[in-house]
Amino acid sequence: MKFVWVPIAAALFSSHFVLADENQSTHIDNKNLSPKKVSKIYSDRDLDLVITKDDQCQNSELNSAVNTIGCDLDSDLDGIYDKNDQCPSTPARRDVNFLGCEADADDDGVVDANDRCPMTPLGTKVDESGCKFIGDLDSDGVLDNIDQCPETPNYVVVNQFGCQPQTAMLINIVFDTASWNIRSDQEPLLKEDLSTIKDLQDDEVVLIVGHTDSVGRESANMTLSWNRAASVKQYLVDNSDVQASQIYILGKGETSPVAENDSKAGRQQNRRIELEVMTQEALPENAALYPTQ
Repeated sequence: MKFVWVPIAAALFSSHFVLADENQSTHIDNKNLSPKKVSKIYSDRDLDLVITKDDQCQNSELNSAVNTIGCDLDSDLDGIYDKNDQCPSTPARRDVNFLGCEADADDDGVVDANDRCPMTPLGTKVDESGCKFIGDLDSDGVLDNIDQCPETPNYVVVNQFGCQPQTAMLINIVFDTASWNIRSDQEPLLKEDLSTIKDLQDDEVVLIVGHTDSVGRESANMTLSWNRAASVKQYLVDNSDVQASQIYILGKGETSPVAENDSKAGRQQNRRIELEVMTQEALPENAALYPTQ
């Protein structure tokens, strides 16, 4: 575009000059115009509808939108004119680059205003907060950086470390017939297995299941099995850091034998308790904190 300097002579009585675009209609070909006519022609020399005396941008492009002071629009007030702004809706008071977009100092695709890790090394895959992306390869809901079992099969319930809750089973804890008192010679077995439940996670509980042999009435054996489970629960509460609220019990009576009841040895195997560590969601429906029989 070619520009020429045209003096505003008699009208302004000064040595100042106004930059005029010779391609616009305000170019004066007739040098014999009166000062009044010259002033009228130059009242809005860039034809932006802002009179020259108020126009702070007196060389606006023809037909370009301007604000009240005759300058190009900057709708989001980020200092970049709309015609050059590739991000025309930048929130107020945000730092922007020459394209009018929010700054992203580490070039990770997350603007600085939202970047919680603003100095991420170039090329690092990041999440929506601008920090290094940490996946969950086995899709168990536990991120890989804390998943101690990163290849857990699908649909397996896991604890907060990404592993299946451990299961500990105590078998052949001897009870005297019709008794739920823990015999002194059985305490070492219980103490040995306390180590398996000392580090319960927040979402884990202990389930103690009591069993009996088939001697006696079925209803009495059901009550006896609940009492045996409750007796072991009390022992765990008294001898470990596990809270009573983390220990559930269940009595199964004589319904789940592991041996034949027609021999003394078989009956002894059936008078037992089983202990498991699991998530609370996995508890049997009729498990309880206290005996229900």
